[in-house]
This record gives sequence, C-alpha cells and structure tokens, in this order.
Amino acid sequence: MEGTENTTYWSFDRRIGLFNETVKTYLPNLLAERLMDHLAHSTFLISFGIEDYVWNYLPPSNGTLSHLTPDIFAELLIDGLAVRLAALYKLGARKMVLNNLWPMGCTPAFANPSDPTVLCCNESINKMVRPFSEGLPSILNQLKSNLSEANFSVLNDLQFVANLKSNPNKYGITNTVDPCFKNDTSRCDSPDQYLYWDWVQTTEAANHVLAINCFNGTICSPKNIIELVGASSS
Repeated sequence: MEGTENTTYWSFDRRIGLFNETVKTYLPNLLAERLMDHLAHSTFLISFGIEDYVWNYLPPSNGTLSHLTPDIFAELLIDGLAVRLAALYKLGARKMVLNNLWPMGCTPAFANPSDPTVLCCNESINKMVRPFSEGLPSILNQLKSNLSEANFSVLNDLQFVANLKSNPNKYGITNTVDPCFKNDTSRCDSPDQYLYWDWVQTTEAANHVLAINCFNGTICSPKNIIELVGASSS
C-alpha cells in the first residue's frame, strides 16, 4: 500500500529497496568484510498486515480487495510476505520477528459501542482477520525449510492485547476502550494509561509492555529476542 487520501506510506517493497541500497552502497564502507556477519547477527522486527486490512479490506473503507473472502485475502498477504522475507534473506537477514494481528474488531475503529464504558468486540471483523494469524506460522515453517539459516519468531499480538485487557492494574493501562488521540484537537491527558493511541494503533506505554515481554518473556515464540540473538544462523 502506497498511501491514503491524507497519509503516504512506504510500501514493503520500497522499504526493501532502500535496505538493499543501504546494504550494497553504504554499509560496506562501514563494515567491510564484517558486513554479512553483522547482518546475520542482527534481529529484524517486521510489522505487517494491519494497514493492509484497515485500508484495503475491512469495512467501512471497503478497499479494492474487499470482494475477496477472508481466507483468500489472508493467503494473498501471507504469500506476498513470504516473497519479501526471502528477499530480505537474500540480502543477509537471518533473524526475523513478525507480528500476527491483534483482534481488530476490538479496536475503537471497529468495535460495537453498545455501552460507552465497555468495548464490545465486533466478532465479524475479528473473524475476517483471523486467517492471517492462523496461517502465518505455517508459511514461516515452509520458509524455514527452504532458507536453512533463517530463524523466525512470531510476536503474538492476539495474546498481547488479551493480556493487557485482562490485567489493567498490573500494567497501569486502565483505559482499554477509548483512543487517546481522536483528532488534532482532542488528545487525552494521560496516554500512558491508554491501550489505544488512535482508532487502531496502540500507545507507547502498551508497546513498552509488549517489547519487554518479547525480549525476555513468552509473547514471542518459538524464541524471544534474547534467545533469538543467541541462536545460531548456520
């Protein structure tokens, strides 16, 4: 996706192109013969899929691919992701962490606000995005069989959101219903207490909880980042 009416995004292909330019043009001057070893020991965090669903598939935007079934749309995304992961591997990436999708039907953008104090999840939306999360581990296993030095881990956004919602006092994130940032003139006073920054994305405070758990907890599997860093790429 290149962008929307008011926002421009860099597509995954463009980002890979820029990474390719960096690897081939700039890093050799800094790392010389250590370049490939440096890349093999680096950990790549790849966030993928959320904007594709929001702008190209889910109502009310009903993008150009909204006519596809949930299974077919997820397959299209996952197959495209696999091609691009192979491209990153060819450039030297070996250790990669990828997210599945949190329950989009529970975000402020898509939830059913039957009670303004309780976020009632839209299960029809959750059902539409579920095939992506279900299909991701399988395609990573297939890639691993072809890319022998690759190590993949899945960041479980589904578990992450469920954990925050069920333990608000543990993390200090007490508002799991409203977006902190609603528009240019409406912003909450205490974003650290909010799960959602805007109508879909999570706050820095929530992401901090996620990052710590991915580094040394169990939300990233089969290896957390500490384990992934120590894993052999050969």
